[in-house]
Amino acid sequence: MRGANLTESSLTGVILHNADLRYSDLGKANLSKADLRKANLWSADLRGANLREVDLSEAILISADLRHADLSGANLTDTNKHNAYLTGAKFCNTAMPDGSIANRDCYAAQQEITQ
Repeated sequence: MRGANLTESSLTGVILHNADLRYSDLGKANLSKADLRKANLWSADLRGANLREVDLSEAILISADLRHADLSGANLTDTNKHNAYLTGAKFCNTAMPDGSIANRDCYAAQQEITQ
């Protein structure tokens, strides 16, 4: 699936464990609750993607574009995110690569849910 165009696709709960998604376009895709453990997302476009509760543990996110992606509840444990673009990404109860939990956007996420 390397270089796939999955823009705005609905991929809720999909299992893509070990998938090769290098250079793929997943912009604005709904990947909530997907299994992307050990997936290769090198230089993938995930701008504005719904990555809520996605398991990205041990994934390769080198140079991936995650600007404005929602990573609330995502598992990023042991990911390689070198040179990833994270401007505007949402982090609420997100397990970060070092095992810490990021709660930077929990208040904003709660506001969206209640409105």
